[in-house]
Amino acid sequence: MVEVTGVVVLVVAGLAASYFRGMRKKVDGLALAEAEPARVARLYLRRVSDANAFWLHMQTTDGRKYCIAAPWELEDTLARLERVGLRLSQEEVSYLNQSFA
Repeated sequence: MVEVTGVVVLVVAGLAASYFRGMRKKVDGLALAEAEPARVARLYLRRVSDANAFWLHMQTTDGRKYCIAAPWELEDTLARLERVGLRLSQEEVSYLNQSFA
């Protein structure tokens, strides 16, 4: 029983660490985009395979990639990025509009 409890604790700790690492990377990526918009090479969408939703991603000029918005945060994040002059390409916008039409 002690072994099972130990394994469960390790799995939960690993999942928690992964969650917080991902959240920190997302927040750091969004902060980078707002602070230094010139370092953003492109914004793009990735479709969720089992739903009609998209995740917002960003690629920097040095090649690093960040997932910066979940589907439920998409509109708010795009509005925040619009204030610093960053927006999706026309191709991405039309792709987004066609998906919800």
